Parts: sequence; structure tokens; C-alpha cells
Amino acid sequence: MPARRDRTVEEIREQNRLRKQRQRSRDRSERSRDAAPPSTYARTSRSPELSPTETERKDNHLVDVERIRLTLTPFAARGYVHDSDFWALMAERFPQVDLVVQAYGIARWLTGPKGQGRSCSEAFLRNWITKEAARSPRAVRAAPARKSQLTRILESIRYAAG
Repeated sequence: MPARRDRTVEEIREQNRLRKQRQRSRDRSERSRDAAPPSTYARTSRSPELSPTETERKDNHLVDVERIRLTLTPFAARGYVHDSDFWALMAERFPQVDLVVQAYGIARWLTGPKGQGRSCSEAFLRNWITKEAARSPRAVRAAPARKSQLTRILESIRYAAG
């Protein structure tokens, strides 16, 4: 076996530079492939303070359900059965969760190495969305204001005196 030649610092730097360049190229191609299509929400033209009208909500829900169907239908062989009522119920129960984004995340996870053998059942979808709702910033409650030490001392004095 031939002796291994030690590489120079320049060769190592060049090898690392090329490795980073290939990784960036792979990351860019994954992002462009996995990117969600532009939003078709009617409320994008409105200011964020205004809530959408009931008609806009219904239209957005129909668009969302269609996008979810298109995203998850390839997993029909793994148990996915599209049910608009299920997605309407999830939208009602978890308004803070963007279901279309979650559908993309589910599809990406199911195609990845960890999710290869996982079925795409209704229970799996429900658990995924429930966990995401728990992680949502809206689900985080502010801690109750803590009383200062002085306030606690004064309350104990009042309690003892009274």
C-alpha cells in the first residue's frame, strides 16, 4: 500500500472550500424544491390589524384544503385518505397553526429517512398538528407577575396584624 501523502494547508483549505460550495448548492436546490408556493390568501392586500371577512375565510379554507390535498395525496399508498371535514376540524381547533405549512412539513418528513416506514394516518396527522399547536408562540402563556419581596413582607405584616 502506498504511503499516504500529507496534504498542505492550501490543499486542505481548497478541499473545505469545495465541500462548502457543494453543500450550499445542495441546500439551495432543496429549498427551491421544498419551497411553498406563494400564498393566495385574500387578506394579503389588507393591513394585518383587519380581520378577514367570513367570505374570505371560507375562500381561504377552500384554497388551503386543496393545497393540503395536493401535498399529501402522494402518500395515499401509506394510508393517507383526504378528508375535508378533518382539515376543517383541525383549522377550527388549532387556528394558530398554518395547516398548509404543516402539510409541507409532514410531506417532507415522510419522504426523509426517519419517516420512510411511517404511515400517514389520521392519528399521525392529528398528533403532528397537536404538537405543533403546543409549540406555537400563541400557545405560550405569560407567567403570572411575581410579587416583589417587599410586597410579600407587607402582606405578611398586614395578615399578622389583621
